[in-house]
Amino acid sequence: MIQFNHVCSPQSLISILKNGQFNIHQDSIYGGIGIYGFIEGYPVCPNQRIVGRGAELVIEWEGDFIDLGTKPLPISLNPNSIYRQGASRSIIPALPSLTNIKVIDFTIHDFALRKIGMRDRVRLHRLRLKLSKHPILVNVAA
Repeated sequence: MIQFNHVCSPQSLISILKNGQFNIHQDSIYGGIGIYGFIEGYPVCPNQRIVGRGAELVIEWEGDFIDLGTKPLPISLNPNSIYRQGASRSIIPALPSLTNIKVIDFTIHDFALRKIGMRDRVRLHRLRLKLSKHPILVNVAA
């Protein structure tokens, strides 16, 4: 099992978990290809450009793992695979065969928590309770 973390804003995290929908074109680094993030236990490029910050969606991945090293992302991506490309990024490609991802946890960083209102804090608390009982399956929409 691989732990994949997707970095986003707290508001994006709330929207993804509340609506059960991960919109690739709205919440990815370059849009449209897949879900970007990092794999727990592997180094991450500190200068990576990320659209929103402050939250991390923790995804449990049970599919294949392909380490590309410094090679570019292939044009044809394998279904049910996670790709790691150097220290710059990891990606779960949005393919027709990928219908759901399993979210097992999330993290909200202190700097982001200080910036969100009470309504979002309550939503995060409720989502935390829901995740404590069972993972949340999120549909992936390209």
